[in-house]
Amino acid sequence: MLDLTLLDLPWATLVTLTSGYISYFIANVGLKEHNKPIDIVFSTLIFSLLPTAIYHLTLWCGFNKRVA
Repeated sequence: MLDLTLLDLPWATLVTLTSGYISYFIANVGLKEHNKPIDIVFSTLIFSLLPTAIYHLTLWCGFNKRVA
């Protein structure tokens, strides 16, 4: 069952977790090897480094500012 309290996390955390897990899933699709949960967690965090850096770079450049 999906824990809906995860949706209350900050955007930076959601971007990190979702992009990392999607990257992990794409990298391991078709492999018959079963990974332990700890392997999945750390692989997700490693795969999320680049998308998280891009997300923070866009915030730093001011793409999140509203135009009046």
